[in-house]
Amino acid sequence: MSIYTDLSKPDCISLLQQYALGDYIHHEGIVAGTTNSNYFLYTSSGEYVITIFEKLSAQSLVFYQKLLTHLAAQSFPCAPLLPNQQGQPIVIYHHKPLGIMPRLAGTHVTQITTSDCHAVGSLLAQLHEKTQTLTEKKPNPFSARWYHQTAHEMRDDVSTQQGILLEKALRIYDNIPWETLPRGIIHADLFPDNVLFVEQTLTGVVDFYFACTDPFAFDVAIGVNAWCMPAQVLDVAGYHAMLGAYQHARAFSLMEQTHWPALLVAAGLRFWLSRLHAKRITKAEPHIQIHDPLMYEKIVAFHLNHQNSL
Repeated sequence: MSIYTDLSKPDCISLLQQYALGDYIHHEGIVAGTTNSNYFLYTSSGEYVITIFEKLSAQSLVFYQKLLTHLAAQSFPCAPLLPNQQGQPIVIYHHKPLGIMPRLAGTHVTQITTSDCHAVGSLLAQLHEKTQTLTEKKPNPFSARWYHQTAHEMRDDVSTQQGILLEKALRIYDNIPWETLPRGIIHADLFPDNVLFVEQTLTGVVDFYFACTDPFAFDVAIGVNAWCMPAQVLDVAGYHAMLGAYQHARAFSLMEQTHWPALLVAAGLRFWLSRLHAKRITKAEPHIQIHDPLMYEKIVAFHLNHQNSL
């Protein structure tokens, strides 16, 4: 469980005095997640999620609130932050921004099916289409500079063979025409623990706090790596289900098709590097969840070895 900031019962009762969300019943920490502190909150009026933003400033959250409000108004399955009684969606708790949102129905899948992959592909197409009219833009903080700087910082933490793999992946990343590929708002973190299902129906998407302006196909590549790579080997049926559902609504351009194999490598490299970095800087404490970098190292290696077959 990743809980960086503790939230007590008295804290919750005090917080609820700022909102019209009923009386406190219970709260509990949420196991999933690695960046923010999240809690389920149960009150006399319903169930909610409290997020304490550990790295984002209150000002930077304005973009995400506009994005979520825009999507919710178009019936996209997400939950904007709720305003308090002063109309503010963000309050400050222990010098950190805090927001409350309705708890969406559903649970995370543990055994991914072809049907799930199809649903996620369709969802990504909806997201990319519904944000076209949103004028706000946000650069991806995981830029070329970040890739190269992080890879350089990790040079003492990887073996010689891993270093060679990193360099190969970086060269492929550098050859992608990032600024000329079709682009817009992407989720950039659509892992299974950020998607909710009720039985076979996708009911919700959470954790938009890596959303940014970047190539649409890069978002699809992140989705493929997260949903269609069990044991870090491609599930062909799931892969075709996701791509088929996405392209049924939004077909890849010729440029996207050309650079698709490279985007799969770049998407894998993004999470291999961030997990290496997290492992290095985060102490091994039981309340902090650290994802194993090896999973994404294997994904990068797979895509490098199958550049001509995808």
